Amino acid sequence: DGSFLISVYVRESGVVNDRIMVYTRAEDDDTYSRVTVSELFTPFGGLAYPETYPAMCRLSDGNILLIYNVSNGVAGSSVGRLNFRAYISTDDGVTWSLHSDRLIEDTFSIGTGSGEYTVEGLQIASINGQVLMLCEVKYGTSGTGVFQNRLLQFASVDGGQTFTRVTSTYDFDAGFHRVRLSVRQNAFYLVYIAET
Repeated sequence: DGSFLISVYVRESGVVNDRIMVYTRAEDDDTYSRVTVSELFTPFGGLAYPETYPAMCRLSDGNILLIYNVSNGVAGSSVGRLNFRAYISTDDGVTWSLHSDRLIEDTFSIGTGSGEYTVEGLQIASINGQVLMLCEVKYGTSGTGVFQNRLLQFASVDGGQTFTRVTSTYDFDAGFHRVRLSVRQNAFYLVYIAET
């Protein structure tokens, strides 16, 4: 219907829990309405919530999929594990319901130490029942304060309820900035600004 939707991570003073919200504006209106998609509660084990990046796309059935990164706590560990949560809207963003609480096998440790990942961005897009999810991360190497840029790529064939990693090598020899994912002529396009 020409409406414009924006998904955002919201932290407001005086509000107990951070939230994921969607703002909507009609094509011929300057006023935004907003709806809370999800409140972000402290992960298991009292871990801090990571920097959170929401992303949306329209699925082939017309529904809108919203995904954001989360930290899952692991019993006996002070290190969280990277995962993603999905919500779905069947009414063009007016209401949202939980679609899936855990999208991947959580094998990626969150943090800034060696062997740990820090999320830098998230992109999703859909074609013909397939959803591609790109997670831009920094990976801590053995050197103190030394990071590699990595791009984790996952695909879903069940409407965004579960994802499987589709790449085994994801280091960039040169740095990258602002990874973006789009769909054109029935194909996924990945673009980024590279350092040479």
